[in-house]
Amino acid sequence: MSSSFELLSHPDRTLKEHLDSCFFIGSEVLKQKTFSELFASKSDVYLLFKQLVYFHDFGKATDYFQNKIIEATKKQNSTFAKKHEAYFSYFEKQKRGNVLAELEKDDRLSRHSLIGSYFQLARNKSEDVIEDLILYKIIKKHHQDLTNFHINSKGKDELHLDEDTIKFLENQINHLPFDLYQFVLPDNFEVEEKDWKGVKSNFSNVLYGSRIARKLKKKKSLRYFFFQHYLYSLLLSADKGDVKIRKGHQENIIQPTYIFPRNIVGDYKVEAFKDSKKKDIDKVREEAYQNIAKNVLEYGHQNFFSITLPTGMGKTFSAYNAAILLQNAAIGTPRIVYCLPFTSIIDQNVQVLTDIFEMTNQDITRISKNHHLSNLNTKFDEYEIDEQEGEYLTDGWEHDFIVTTFIQLMNGIFSNKNKLLRKFHNVTNSVIILDEVQNIPAKYYEAIEVVFQKMAEYFDTKFLFVTATQPLLMPSTEVIELTDPTEERLKTKAYFENNHRIVLDKSHFESGVNEDVEYWIDVFKKDIDQHSEKSFLFILNTVASSQQVFESLKSYKSENRDVYYLSSSILPCFRKEIIKRIQKKGKRKIVVSTQVVEAGVDIDLDIVYRDFAPLDSINQSAGRCNRNALKGKGTVKLFDTGKSKLIYDSTLRDITKFILKEYPNQIDESKLYELNLKYFEQVKRKIQDDNQVSQKLVHCMENLLLEDLAENFKLIEKNYPTYNVFILFDKEDAQHLKGYEFPTSKSPKQVWSEYLELMKIENRFERKQEIKKLRPELMLYVAKFPESKYTPPEGKKDNFIIRDNNWREHYDLENGFKQTPPQISGFY
Repeated sequence: MSSSFELLSHPDRTLKEHLDSCFFIGSEVLKQKTFSELFASKSDVYLLFKQLVYFHDFGKATDYFQNKIIEATKKQNSTFAKKHEAYFSYFEKQKRGNVLAELEKDDRLSRHSLIGSYFQLARNKSEDVIEDLILYKIIKKHHQDLTNFHINSKGKDELHLDEDTIKFLENQINHLPFDLYQFVLPDNFEVEEKDWKGVKSNFSNVLYGSRIARKLKKKKSLRYFFFQHYLYSLLLSADKGDVKIRKGHQENIIQPTYIFPRNIVGDYKVEAFKDSKKKDIDKVREEAYQNIAKNVLEYGHQNFFSITLPTGMGKTFSAYNAAILLQNAAIGTPRIVYCLPFTSIIDQNVQVLTDIFEMTNQDITRISKNHHLSNLNTKFDEYEIDEQEGEYLTDGWEHDFIVTTFIQLMNGIFSNKNKLLRKFHNVTNSVIILDEVQNIPAKYYEAIEVVFQKMAEYFDTKFLFVTATQPLLMPSTEVIELTDPTEERLKTKAYFENNHRIVLDKSHFESGVNEDVEYWIDVFKKDIDQHSEKSFLFILNTVASSQQVFESLKSYKSENRDVYYLSSSILPCFRKEIIKRIQKKGKRKIVVSTQVVEAGVDIDLDIVYRDFAPLDSINQSAGRCNRNALKGKGTVKLFDTGKSKLIYDSTLRDITKFILKEYPNQIDESKLYELNLKYFEQVKRKIQDDNQVSQKLVHCMENLLLEDLAENFKLIEKNYPTYNVFILFDKEDAQHLKGYEFPTSKSPKQVWSEYLELMKIENRFERKQEIKKLRPELMLYVAKFPESKYTPPEGKKDNFIIRDNNWREHYDLENGFKQTPPQISGFY
């Protein structure tokens, strides 16, 4: 074959162009990375990555794949096809007939991942066979999810070559132009057909896999887990980067991480609040802010930090400032990853960050809001980017300041999924803030501590845990408390003990459980009547009980008082608007809600009633009461409908009851720090220590049981399945929110019409991409209907989104899903 012919990889590029581009992207990324020798030397990672790049698409050189890509190029890119006309003509005359005949027998022959995974082994000079086989798995699975190292979840031996697979691979080898592929490889890289013989000999031995798996088990090391995750992620990122980044844009998109100026948060605060009337609590907030900043500068060379402050004490500003100072103190150029427990509070945090950037002349395109409902950026730095480039930057965590959820972070570690692991190499060299960290289930603490310790040890990752109720997440690790790094932590305690904004009243709780919600409604009404000038927040444990309370309290709506309802059952397009109206000064407010108001929702009411819950949730609820200490002393009243058993872990409930018994009915805010310490000490003793869930996760990581790892890590346990139902309402339907405006320029009717048009797109990939763009707007009008109380018509229940013509029979815009809807409805 003439050496002037070039193998193709895509309809617009040759295989050499693709692989060289992948290597450029990954190499530019590696320049910014830091890792310790305990993980690997940088030169070794560089060489291993190079090997992965130049063999991951080795299978594209086969005549079977070339036939496929030639036909695609003819259809999609006539200009590129003309450029390679001589090659196409040669292939047509010399090869195509035979290729089509073989493909007729087995259409899998055009697949390309498997063969390269074996041939890269022939040139590997590593002394560690486990590392060799990790590289084999990475190439083999670079278009799939990672499987268990040896025996996968379907019982198949991943390291054994059976006769059928040998026959399949040898058919590909017989149709692979090794001479042409040699021109694709860089200097000092060689590939020959004879390499196959030695590799086949090892893998055809049925005992080979079990022998290596035993060796892995003896090692009991997490290094292999990080080694596999890191190189897999880096290869995926480079491969996606070449495809998604337009030619000529690589240097614009693949940039060094930007290090933010140290003083931007402080400068913003001075400018933004220069005309604000200072409250007494503002002095304490500023003292805490400055104290935290001073301690970051002193201890910034370490890896684990916490900020423990009462709610309403400016934790967000302090955390942003600490993160930027830590970024400046780091050895390399880490990005900042700010994690929150719920998507519902990301928008308000991103808005604060955006305001800081805009007022201090920072580039807001450096911020990425990363969760399943976020829109892609359309600009990066000074460059306009298209959708594919925006997707590459967002999904791969390529931005400099990322605001995301705990789920996005943890699923980028405790996972085997291709899409989720693509960002892992960017997770490692980062400053990671976990805000409201107590929301992570305690059963995972031990595993998380082990993983975070290794991320710090291998990659100098820095972690900052922020909360008013600091759990003992890292009991075996030195964590610097930035409010007071001393062992006694007297300043930290003082921030709590000097606060007297609220009292926790457990009188109702001590009277015992009363499952009759009507009983509690009478209690609420009497209190509202007795305190006619006070605002109220009622937090119930279930949607059904909260709806019942709201329906009864709606009658209290008057000229000088508004009544609002919040729960996960309310459409997302209304939730933000309701919170905005609750925050607005003026009329007194009565708010009925579920737990959605607990973490990070900035609302402030005089009296809060909280259905019984674990102590950390009670404390978060208390944070919605008298936050600014402007109204004397607020009251948080604990009561018990008996519904907590449906929501919360029984051990956490028992610990809370046990601790509360030690205190009088009126507990001042100054005692909450003490309560929380006792609570989390008990949580550690009864849930964290020797926890089998965490121990199983560590076992899975040590033995590279990636499928088992993903199966056993569920940050949010979803015990009840739901349907996505689109609620097509008009503005006139939103009478409960007078003057309501749609959050986007499109009405629900327009969004639904656009969705129906997109569903007509025949190309599955194109259809999926277009719907993904619409998804943030689409989901604004989607409600979750419980499967147990809602029956879609035959053939509709598997739809991603269902539209119900008679949605009013099942759903109320003000109250949410009706608990006893009729069973017949019309759909399309």
